[in-house]
Amino acid sequence: MRTFGLPNSDRLRSIKNGLVPSEHCLFTDRIQSNYELPEHDASLGIVYTLSGSFNLHLNGKKSILHTEDFVMVDEHSLLSLTVKGSETQPVLLYFQEGTANQIATSLYFNADQLIAQPLISNSLDFSLLERQHKMDSDFSTRLRLLADLPDSCSSFFALKSDAIVRSILEDILMANKSAREEALRLNVKKKSTRVEIYKRLYIAKEWMEANYHQPITLNDIADEALLNSQHFLRLFSQLFKKTPHQFLIDLRLERAGNLLATTNASVSDICLSVGWESLASFSKLFKQKQGLTPTAFRNMAQN
Repeated sequence: MRTFGLPNSDRLRSIKNGLVPSEHCLFTDRIQSNYELPEHDASLGIVYTLSGSFNLHLNGKKSILHTEDFVMVDEHSLLSLTVKGSETQPVLLYFQEGTANQIATSLYFNADQLIAQPLISNSLDFSLLERQHKMDSDFSTRLRLLADLPDSCSSFFALKSDAIVRSILEDILMANKSAREEALRLNVKKKSTRVEIYKRLYIAKEWMEANYHQPITLNDIADEALLNSQHFLRLFSQLFKKTPHQFLIDLRLERAGNLLATTNASVSDICLSVGWESLASFSKLFKQKQGLTPTAFRNMAQN
């Protein structure tokens, strides 16, 4: 693996054009002022941050990346970054071309199957995972360790970085396999459309996560997925095991709990900030979910 400072678009083009074709590439810097990476044709990889947060545009869609998140990027997707302020450390990890297919072959097939099908003939569709994900502690530890390894010619550090990258890729590949199986189980007549609808349902879910504090109707969410509202309601409930309305309530309660635990804002202000108009209904639902009133929850969380 080779480590570089954060690039400009020309640097990324030179790497994709064969400067380091046989290696994984990791780009990172601690930003002391503003930084912008223009839109470019990305390689297969992941984007995350070791400190601070920044704006990320992926195929025209904007999101804010925090230290507890990472974004999966498919090959040939359009990616750009904007960092405003200081003490932010973005990381771009681009995988060696072809490595994912090689690892997938060993993960997905047993010895007998490998004899009949030694290589995966079609490219893996990582667009199923191309969205913002929450890190678990183990994944976060590996990503941080990888970024902290020195860029050394030492065989020890080279083997260690390659082992970490392989373990990350294995996790991603297994998640991708599960996502495809999940997509193909959707109760849709045309099998050929299941993967596309799966992606649309996740687009709607992400839109709800970004706009939960606004007044939202079922038609609003279905429009984001480009689906009929009743068709969307059925498929969303099937995939996420709850209706969009239930998902939105749980999301607002989760955000409210975080604010109660980490801020001194009043309960009424928090109620309004997460999208509730009625303090009474908010307090009732919060107690049903947490077993405590908002005030009692705050006292327990902050003491």
